[in-house]
Amino acid sequence: MGMGGRAMGGRAMGGRAMGGRAMGGRAMGGRAMGGRAMGGRAMGGRAMGGNGEEEELGRGSAESRAGSGKQGKEAGGGMAEGGKEELVGEETGREAGKEQRGGGRLRVAVICGGPSGERGISLNSARSVVDHLEAADVEIKTYYVDPSLRVFAIPTTQMYSNTPADFDFKLRSMAAPFPSLTAFASHLSTAADIVFPVIHGKFGEDGGIQALLEEHGIPFVGTSAAAARNAFDKYECAEHMRGCGLPTLPSFLIQSGVNDNDHDVALADWFTRNGVSPEDGSVVVKPARAGSSVGVSVCSGMEEASQKARELISEGIDSRVVVELFASGGQEFTAIVLQSASSTGGQTQEGLGRPVCLIPTQVELIKSGVSRSNPVVADSPATSAAEGADAAGGGEEGDIGVDIFDYRRKYLPTQQVLYSTPPRFPPAILSSLRSSVSRLFSSLSLRDCARIDGWFLPPSSPAYTRVLAGQRASRNEGGKGAANNEDGLEAEEEEYKEGIVVFSDVNIVSGMEQTSFLFQQAALVGLSHSLILRWILASACSRYSLPLPLHPPPASPGVVPSPTEREERENGEGGEADEAGRRRQPVWVLFGGSTAERQVSLISGTNVWLKLRACPQFDVKPFLLSPSHDSSSTASNDSGNSSSSGSVSLSERASWAAEVDTVWSLPYPVILRHTVEEVEAACIEASREAARITEAAAEAAAAAEAAAATGSTSSSASSSSPTSSLLASLQQSIAQELMENPSSDESSNGKAAVSQTMAGEPSLSPLGDVDLLSPPRQLSLHDWVAAAKVEGAVVFVAVHGGIGEDGTLQHLLEHESVPFTGSGSEASQLCMDKVATGQAIAHLASEGVFSARKLLLPLDLLLPCAAPVAATLSTPAPTTHSTSTAAAAAAVAAAGAADAVWQRLVGELQAGSFCVKPATDGCSAGVARLATPSDLAAYTAAVRDAAPRLLPGQLSTLCAIVEMPVRPPTHLLFEPFIETDPIRPLPAPPLPTDSALPADTSRSDINEEQLQEGEGGASRSDNNEGLVWEGKRRWVEVTVGVVGHRGRMRALAPSVTVKESGDVLTLEEKFQGGTGINLTPPPTSIISESAQEAGRRRIETVASALNIDGFARIDAFMHADTGEVIVIEANTVPGMTPSTVLMHQALAESPPIRPRDFFAMAVEHAVERHKNT
Repeated sequence: MGMGGRAMGGRAMGGRAMGGRAMGGRAMGGRAMGGRAMGGRAMGGRAMGGNGEEEELGRGSAESRAGSGKQGKEAGGGMAEGGKEELVGEETGREAGKEQRGGGRLRVAVICGGPSGERGISLNSARSVVDHLEAADVEIKTYYVDPSLRVFAIPTTQMYSNTPADFDFKLRSMAAPFPSLTAFASHLSTAADIVFPVIHGKFGEDGGIQALLEEHGIPFVGTSAAAARNAFDKYECAEHMRGCGLPTLPSFLIQSGVNDNDHDVALADWFTRNGVSPEDGSVVVKPARAGSSVGVSVCSGMEEASQKARELISEGIDSRVVVELFASGGQEFTAIVLQSASSTGGQTQEGLGRPVCLIPTQVELIKSGVSRSNPVVADSPATSAAEGADAAGGGEEGDIGVDIFDYRRKYLPTQQVLYSTPPRFPPAILSSLRSSVSRLFSSLSLRDCARIDGWFLPPSSPAYTRVLAGQRASRNEGGKGAANNEDGLEAEEEEYKEGIVVFSDVNIVSGMEQTSFLFQQAALVGLSHSLILRWILASACSRYSLPLPLHPPPASPGVVPSPTEREERENGEGGEADEAGRRRQPVWVLFGGSTAERQVSLISGTNVWLKLRACPQFDVKPFLLSPSHDSSSTASNDSGNSSSSGSVSLSERASWAAEVDTVWSLPYPVILRHTVEEVEAACIEASREAARITEAAAEAAAAAEAAAATGSTSSSASSSSPTSSLLASLQQSIAQELMENPSSDESSNGKAAVSQTMAGEPSLSPLGDVDLLSPPRQLSLHDWVAAAKVEGAVVFVAVHGGIGEDGTLQHLLEHESVPFTGSGSEASQLCMDKVATGQAIAHLASEGVFSARKLLLPLDLLLPCAAPVAATLSTPAPTTHSTSTAAAAAAVAAAGAADAVWQRLVGELQAGSFCVKPATDGCSAGVARLATPSDLAAYTAAVRDAAPRLLPGQLSTLCAIVEMPVRPPTHLLFEPFIETDPIRPLPAPPLPTDSALPADTSRSDINEEQLQEGEGGASRSDNNEGLVWEGKRRWVEVTVGVVGHRGRMRALAPSVTVKESGDVLTLEEKFQGGTGINLTPPPTSIISESAQEAGRRRIETVASALNIDGFARIDAFMHADTGEVIVIEANTVPGMTPSTVLMHQALAESPPIRPRDFFAMAVEHAVERHKNT
C-alpha cells in the first residue's frame, strides 16, 4: 500500500498508476483517507475528481464576464448607472448575502501578492488563511496581484509556492489577467460574499485595495481606505499620535522635489534640537509608505542619514522618507489588537466591538549572546538557553551589521532574535501599553485586527529624556500647559516615572505565517489558528450583517466520526454517530534537536502537526527533541560516517542517545515560538511554575490539615512567579474583554459562536479550543519511545540532521517496534554519509547515474591551513617586533599548507574549484564554494573557530550568508564544483492601460493543469516562458522527491531552485518564507520533457539502491538533454516547511496531493509497514 505504484481515485499520478488498494487497508478511490474521497468527493470541501477546483475557477471566470452592470449591482453592490458609487447598506448586504451564498457556505476571496517587497510574506499569510479557514462552511477562492497590479485568479494549490516568483513567469505566458481592476471588482461582486485581503505594504495597507472594494460596495475584512491611508504613512501616523497626546519618537520628513540644501539645513537643525550628534548620532531611516521591514536601516550621523534617504527616493522605494530618533536603550515590542464580540455595549464608530490588545511580545536582538535592550536578564530561561547554545557553538552572534528587526531576522528563525510573551516590562507599563494600543486602534478608526509595534523606554535609556521633552512641548503647543505648573509636572512625572511607551509602526494587515505574532498571541488566550481567523472574519461579517455559518461540531474527544456520519455532515444531512466509530490513530510529531538545521526542523514539525491536526482520523501531539541535551556532543561527531575512522556502531549510538537525549511534550501555545531554544525555555519556565503550584497546593493542604487538627485558621502565600501570575491574570482579563456583552442577535454574534465551538472541554480555554492548563513534560528519549509504544503511536520524524537522519532514532524505534515515518535505520545511516552514498550508487554509472568525485579529509589534516587567529580587540596584545615576526611566519606557514592541500585537491578531483561540506550534516549547513587556496584557509579557520556563519566577502565568491555546523565536524568532504548557467526570471512587463488590452483578454482564471503544463489563455512566450537561461552548460541543479515502498519508490516532478545570489543554495533560498524561486516542474525549454522523464526513472533507481522508504528527497544535477543525473545527496528527512519544494512536487501530481494528505499518507504508510514486519 505504497504512496507510489497504487491507484488513486482511478487517476494516474504523473502518468504512473498507484494501484488498487489503499494505504492502511482503506480504498483511496471510493473513499478517501479519513473517509474523504480523493476521486469525486470533496477534500476539505473542494472536489478533487470530476468536479475539481479547475471547474470552480472556470465558473468564476464566467461570472467575471457576466458580473458587470445590473448583475453586479444585484449581487450586493457594484457601480450604479453612470459610474456613481452605490454602497451596500446593512439590509441590502444581508439580503445580498442570502442570495449569493450557495449551499450555506460563506464564499471568501483571499487576495495576496502586491507590488511591495513583502509580497512573498503576503503569500505565506494567504497560505495560512487557506489552511485554517477553509472548511465545510467556508469556501476559499484565491487571487494574486502581481507587482504591476495585474490580478489573476489562481488555484489555492499555488498558495504553497515559496514565493510569487515561482509562478510569476508562468502567469505572463499562459493567460491574461483581469482586464482592469474595475473588471476584477465586478467579478468579486458576484463571486464572493466577503474579501479577506492579505497584501502587505503598498496597495494592501495604504488604502488601495480597500478603496477599490468600497467603490464597488464589496464587503471586506479590515480597515477602511481612509483610515488605512492615515495609518500607513509613518510620518502622518506619528503626527496623529502627537495630536492624540501619545508620546512619539522625534522624526523628520524628507521629500522628493525639495532642494537637498534646504533639507540638509532643516535636518541639521532637527539633529541639534533633539540632542542628536550630527556626526555620529544614531537615527532610523525608513520609507514613510512601505512595509514594516522594507528599506529600514540605522544610520550614524546626519550625512549618512541624508545619503540613505536620497537612496530610498532615487531607487523608487518611496518619495517620502522618515528620519527618526533611534530608541537607544529601548525595548521593542509588538502587539495584536482584535475587536471584542460585543455588539450592544461598548460599540465603536468603525466596528461592532471594542479594541482589545492581546498579550504583547517583546522583541530583543541578540549580539554575542546578550540582548540589545536587556544586557543582563537574571534568571531568564530564554537567555540561559541562548547562552548555552552559544557556548556549544550554536549561538547566533549579531555580526550581520544591523541593529534593527530586519527582514531576515523577522522571517528566518535564528538565535539573532529573542521573543518574550508577555514582555518583561513593569506591570504598570504593560497595563499602560495595552491601554494605549487600544486607544490608538480606536483613534485611527482601525477595524477587525491590526498589529502595532513600538518601544518601551525606561528612564535609564538615552531616548527617554528626549521623548519626554517632546511630549512636554506637544502638550504646551496643545494649550494644556502641563509643563507650566507644578501640579502638571508632578502628574507627568508620576505618569512616566517607570518609563514611556512609544509607537513606531501600525500594520493593518498583520503577518500570518504559521508561527507569527498573531497566532502566538492568540494561542495564549485560547484561540487556535482556525478560531482566531474565524474571529477576525466574524468581526467583519457582523459589520456587513453577513451571518457566519457555524463550523460543524467536533467529534467526541478521541473518536473519529464514522464514514457515514462524516459524509452526512459534509452533505449537510446531519445524523448521529455510526456504530463503526473508531479510536483515532495517535501520531507523535518529533522535531528540534541541536543541528544547524534545528530551526528548520521546528518549522517542519510545526507544519506537520498543524496539517495533521486537521485530519479527523489522527490524534496528533507535538514533541521537541531538546537542543540542550544532545548525544551527538559526546558521541562521535561523524557517527554516521562509516568512511571515517573511529566510527561508533549504530546500536551504540542508539543506546547512548536513549539515555542522554530528552524530549518535551508541548502545549499548543508553547510550540508557536521563533526558535527551538525559545520553545525549550518556555517549557522550562512552565514546568517550574507547575512544580511551584503543586508545591503550594501541597503546603496549603498540609496547613489546612494542621489547622483543622488544632482548631486554628491557616493561611498560605502563593508561590507562583510574578511572570506566571501576570500571564494568568492577562489571559483571564483578555478573555473577558473579548467576550464583553456578547449579542444574542444571530446575524452578528459570529465571534460568540466561534468562542463556543469547543464548549464543555474542562481543560480548554473558556474562550477557545486551546489547552492552557497542561504543562510541558520532559522525558528521556528512552522513556518517550517506551511511552509511544504503550500509546500505540506512530512517530512522525521531522528532526533534520543528527540522530533524526543518521539512523540513531530509527534504530531506537525499530528496536521497540514503534512505527515511524520515513526510511529505516540502515538506509538513514547510509544516506547521511555522503561518501558511502556515492559508493552505493557507483555501479549505476552505466545507467546514466553518476556521483561526483569525492575526497574526504580529516579536520586535523586541514587545521594547519587555517588562517592564524587574530588578536581580539578586548584583549589586545602588545605588538613587538618578535610577535609581528611570529605572526608573519604563522601566516606564511598557513598559506603554504593551504597551497599544498589545494594542489592535492586539484590533482585528485581534477577540478579548479571545489564544493566543501561537512561529511555528515544537513543539506545546507557549511556548504560553500572554494575557488582559491585563501578560501580554503578562511573556511578551515571558520570551522576551527566554530563560527556560527560565513558572511559575504569572507570567501572570494561568497555573496550570501552560509550557516555553519553547530559543532566542528571531524571530516570535511570535497567535490568538484559543477558549473551551471544561472536561470533568471525576466522582470514583469509594464502595466498596460485598459485600452491597450484586446477584447478577448477577460479570461483571467488559470487552472492547475495550465500552471503545470503551460496551457492557458495567451500564447506561450518564446523566451523560456519568462526566464533567462543561456544553456551553454547543459547540467541543471534539481531536487526530486520520492514516495512509496522500498524498492518501488516513485519520483515526483523535479524542481529547480533558482540561486538568487552566490554559487550554492542558501538556507534562506531553501527555507526562509518568501525567499528563493522554485520551478516545479522545470520549463521544457530548459529540461526537455523526455529528459525529465528519463531523469525521474534514474532517481527512482537511486532510491532503490539506497533502500529509501516512505518519502525522501534526492538532490542532483540533471542533464537538460539526456536526463542523466549526478547525485549530490539523499535526504531521508527532507524539509517539510509550508512552502518547501516537496510540497510543490506533491501538488504538481494529477490530481494534486495537498500537504495535509501527503503527511497523512506518510502516517498510513508507516502503519502498514509496521503491520507487515
